[in-house]
Amino acid sequence: MTKAGPEINGDYNNPAFSGIHVLISQQVLLIEAFGNMDNRDIDKFLLAVQDGSFQEFNVLDYDLLSGIYQKLLVQQPFESHKALHLLRSLQQQNLIADELRHGITKFLQWSRELLLIHWGLYTDYEHAFPSRHDLQYAQPPTDLVSFCICECSDCFMELIRTGAIYASYYNCAGQSLFSLAFRANKMDIARELLHMMSPEQILKPADIVPGYCPETIFQLAASHKDLFNTCWGKVESDPRLTLSDTLDHCRRASICQFATAELAISMLGRGINLASTVKEYALTAWNGIALHHPDPEPLFNWLSRHECRPPPSQDGLDTPLIITARHDRVKETNWLLYHSCDERERWICAMEAATRQTDKSVYVLEIVMKRICLSVPAHHSEMGWVLKIAHNVVQGTCNHARECKLEGVDIVERRAIQKVGCINAFVEDSLLFPDSLLSDAREANLPNLADFLQIHNSETRRTMALV
Repeated sequence: MTKAGPEINGDYNNPAFSGIHVLISQQVLLIEAFGNMDNRDIDKFLLAVQDGSFQEFNVLDYDLLSGIYQKLLVQQPFESHKALHLLRSLQQQNLIADELRHGITKFLQWSRELLLIHWGLYTDYEHAFPSRHDLQYAQPPTDLVSFCICECSDCFMELIRTGAIYASYYNCAGQSLFSLAFRANKMDIARELLHMMSPEQILKPADIVPGYCPETIFQLAASHKDLFNTCWGKVESDPRLTLSDTLDHCRRASICQFATAELAISMLGRGINLASTVKEYALTAWNGIALHHPDPEPLFNWLSRHECRPPPSQDGLDTPLIITARHDRVKETNWLLYHSCDERERWICAMEAATRQTDKSVYVLEIVMKRICLSVPAHHSEMGWVLKIAHNVVQGTCNHARECKLEGVDIVERRAIQKVGCINAFVEDSLLFPDSLLSDAREANLPNLADFLQIHNSETRRTMALV
């Protein structure tokens, strides 16, 4: 049902227009044409004002402002947005006098209660919850504020900046403004809303759905580093709040994917133990950190001090070590290599790095080989395991060269020569490559690699003959 807006008359003492000097220097046809304008038309009008096509627009005609105001209270959010877009654009023009800017700001502030009622908004959770059975939670919201969050961030920020709405609002569908912004991937808006909320508001449900216990704003933010850090900075500083039960293990595991050691210590001080989550959900938690954390080594060290160890492989699933090596995370791979006892993991890492065609795979292979050599005797199986890795390097390089033809062949050869060199260094230059590999290299148009392998074999045979 359409809600009627307040009637606007010619009372110039109306507080909405305080600070606006009314001067009718020219009747602007915009008043009549406004209903047919879209955002591009508004932009054209403003350009005409700037270019001097209209007389100097230092003051706003009362009838024009009245027309804009009535547009703000029409039923369709698209029409209301046009009015708001024009108000915001007028406010940004250098041709508009300061008293007019002040007047528009006061106009939006004075409209707060009217917009709240007209669009079926609620000031906060306590205001919305008693009406939970009347909320249109199965329908998309149709209010101006929700429309602006999804379609025009600048207009929404203008509503917030001028105080026309508050960050704690919920719409007629039972969504908090934060929830709507978060789910629409409008993270700048979500971050601004959090900055304006109180700690108590952050711990309120993000949505209101009858018969369902939804996640809180705090819980919803747990999957996003910047948003969660903003939340934590607010709630952690309030000693009155009990936080130990605010996050389940699933959300704590998400936080581990970006948590610093300092954040982990701070959360532990308020009763939220990330280490207990990592222990209970070891493979999931460690793998999440290994794959997503931007700089996990400090957190790795903190977890190690709290008796958390990287888990071994379960049912053939990838481990944190395999994941970091596969994604060429050199520092992380190095740490995990010296905190893991699973020989199978190291083999997999070496085999995959040998074949992978990336610059960092050279460094991954080097550190994995160092770790393998510390645990496997040099004479083990007549160095068959080393030959197998070396074979993977050459064969993988040949296959890649055939696929990419002439593009990037020099780079491919350079990586292969570096990898073969680092493998051979750990077997004291005693490795001999089969002639079939040299033939494969020449066939794949890798002459530098073939020459390198041939020279290497000649030097190895000479050394062995001397011994």
